[in-house]
Amino acid sequence: MQEHILNTLIDYYEEMERNEGKVAELVLSKDKTPDYFVDANFRFRTQFNRVAQLLESREFVKISWQKPYQVQKIEKLTLNQKNLAPIYRYLNRTPKIKNKDLLIQTLVPFEEDQTLPGEIAKDLVRKIEQEKPLLHCIKIASIQEVHEAFYALKALSENKEPITIHQFSKKIFNDEHAFSSIEYILKPLLLNYGVVKLNEESNYLATFHIAEVDSYVHLKGCGCFKVDEMLIDLSKWPSDFVINTKALESVKWVSQDMCKIVVANSLSDFAECETQEALVIYCADFDCSVKWIQTYFPMFFEAQLPLVRLASSC
Repeated sequence: MQEHILNTLIDYYEEMERNEGKVAELVLSKDKTPDYFVDANFRFRTQFNRVAQLLESREFVKISWQKPYQVQKIEKLTLNQKNLAPIYRYLNRTPKIKNKDLLIQTLVPFEEDQTLPGEIAKDLVRKIEQEKPLLHCIKIASIQEVHEAFYALKALSENKEPITIHQFSKKIFNDEHAFSSIEYILKPLLLNYGVVKLNEESNYLATFHIAEVDSYVHLKGCGCFKVDEMLIDLSKWPSDFVINTKALESVKWVSQDMCKIVVANSLSDFAECETQEALVIYCADFDCSVKWIQTYFPMFFEAQLPLVRLASSC
């Protein structure tokens, strides 16, 4: 949660127009941070406050409390812009001005392409040079992943034969799961540049003759959630619970009382793991990376639950 708060504030800081009067603030509201204002979710608010106070003790942020102070609710967090260097070091993050240079270096080779990647690369380089915001054009967490995304985009634009997403990933990266790690860049990019229409978002790769296959996640251990208003208690479920990854995105978790998340590397390892204190996960079509967990189980990622591989004991 510390990293999430700081990264959000740094994002605001880097996307602000150059104006000495502006400061980067995270204003808590029922629209932006609804969980914080749900009285029944007192545990989340307490944890958020504790993390914010820790960041303030490190002189990374300044807390503004709602009045009266007794309600113990934060009004806003303000980034300490006089202390940016240690914040960037703590996040292991490169300041945007350096990222811009690296991003241009990454995109320039693709400008020569006469197809889709070249057109998008040229436009992005132009926006960078004119210091226009990129937040709505491309999502960036890693310069290396940007290079891989454009490499994949070039391969997509050249693909003419029907192929599954895993076969395609294996073909260009020699890894069936590598493509999934760059979709967070590729998908918004194609939508923002009108290559894929909004009503085609759920199957956006069909434009390039890529067939998505349904992926299923196996769950067991502890935790309660709702699927289509049906309450599932994993601790009482007779066997492992299997759910489509698309359906998993709409799951509403009722309880988060597990002590950790355990990731199984194979179905046999999943079957052998017995625990009532952890949420055990197995998905054959993904490597269950931290980014994958953050996508499909954001509430546990925010709660900073330990994530362990089955090589560790259950």
